[in-house]
Amino acid sequence: MRGYKPVSRCKDCGKIYDKGIPYICSKCGAEIGKPTPTILQMMGCGEVTLTEKCEKVVAKKGLFGWKVREPRDPEAIQE
Repeated sequence: MRGYKPVSRCKDCGKIYDKGIPYICSKCGAEIGKPTPTILQMMGCGEVTLTEKCEKVVAKKGLFGWKVREPRDPEAIQE
């Protein structure tokens, strides 16, 4: 698991965001994030909440782009 880190990926186009999640995908224009309510921001939940068009994956940056590590158990994807 060396070099792999948790990142966010747009489900529509597959663009990976490793540093921060924007409200709108820069590649396809889909809404992948929405503002977190102020009360949750004060509790430390972050500024952006993911929508159904964005998913958390584990990936690493390689020579030819990002390589996503798929789980070995296919049922883990659906949960």
